[in-house]
Amino acid sequence: MSEILVFSGCNGSGKSTLALKILSSLDPSPEFVNADIIAARLNPDDVNAVAITASRLMLDRLKYLAAQNVDFAFETTLAARTFARFLRNCQHQGYKINLIYVWLENPDLAVERVKKRVASGGHNIPQDIIRRRYQRGRDNFLDLYSPLSDYWIVYNNSQSPIQVVAEKTINNLPFIYQPSIWQQITK
Repeated sequence: MSEILVFSGCNGSGKSTLALKILSSLDPSPEFVNADIIAARLNPDDVNAVAITASRLMLDRLKYLAAQNVDFAFETTLAARTFARFLRNCQHQGYKINLIYVWLENPDLAVERVKKRVASGGHNIPQDIIRRRYQRGRDNFLDLYSPLSDYWIVYNNSQSPIQVVAEKTINNLPFIYQPSIWQQITK
């Protein structure tokens, strides 16, 4: 059975870093599709100017990989519902969907992390977009994406080291490792 790894979380949560760490440990490592990387290739001086084009190219690449029935991975904030239909179609095709959600305790921390990324040469995301995506992504994780996933795991990356908060068990119920954090996420 082919598998899809979905690395998700708000901007600045550390999902790219976690993705690279996890994917580098897999042999063979599945292709990782990331709209930010595509945008940087299209226009390194202004990735925001090509963000919509990069997102379309990303979805085209994901559809191509799914048609090849190969394992692959991608990154998303889950702020849009765009990937839900795609993932359901992949499941009908026989894919197993594995969702990795990286949580931060508040949108202010996400804004600060993006500022640090920009200071070290990374791409910027406007604060209002970070804040909007923070809430939408969390809501969509809980209401849309986690229910459709075959497996999911939630990490808290608010402090170092990153910690597992909860994961989906075989009987489709969450196993909660950190009840107080899980309560914050689900409130």
